[in-house]
Amino acid sequence: MKRPHVVCHMMGTVDGRIQTERWSLSAAADAQYEAVHALHPADAWMCGRETFQGDFLEQKRDTAFSRKAKVPPGDFIAEEQKPSARTKAKTSPPVYAVAVDRAGKLRWESNAMRGDRLVVITSEKAPSGYLADLRAKSIPYLLGGKSQIDFRSALARLHRHFGIRKLMLEGGGSINGALLAAGLIDEISLLVCPFADGSRKLPTVFDAPESELKKKATALRFIAAKPRPGGVVWLRYNVG
Repeated sequence: MKRPHVVCHMMGTVDGRIQTERWSLSAAADAQYEAVHALHPADAWMCGRETFQGDFLEQKRDTAFSRKAKVPPGDFIAEEQKPSARTKAKTSPPVYAVAVDRAGKLRWESNAMRGDRLVVITSEKAPSGYLADLRAKSIPYLLGGKSQIDFRSALARLHRHFGIRKLMLEGGGSINGALLAAGLIDEISLLVCPFADGSRKLPTVFDAPESELKKKATALRFIAAKPRPGGVVWLRYNVG
């Protein structure tokens, strides 16, 4: 089953915490996340609902959608969005922003996210009104499972329907942990910031449910460690 090469790209403290509210990053350190991201030429980037809700949409409350709307079953991919259509039109492929919104709680403003083409991965748990809203805004979506997301299947369809070959996984900790537990992360790109947080309540780079953990921790193979401006260290590992 073909799927994109997945790079988990994150910024955290030396103890792995990823929420930045308690940090006092210098301008140089703060710039490193996007600077290093640019060193990874990728077709897509993916985040979970809470990351989109807090960092991109600034939507404080979940949206309540109707469950009475009528929508066709299955995935929604408009013909003009498929690689074959782009080939005929001789247009270059876009970069995709992939949002994982399992229960269908976010109201998207349009089919673009910061200039990139939005794709939603959700589940059959999402209200039909949510799916109808996506269709009305020409936002393609993939149904990833009954209530939980089958990320292996979803990644394969991202590759098949949109031609995505390399995907940057960018949190939060729960979605990172789910893909790690499923063996779907190929590389880790971690920016370690000069802070130690210590909070037990904050998410970490990987927060997989205990039920999904393997008997042994996932082994990593060292690629490189490079100092970056602002006291940041960029660590790279292959997974497995």
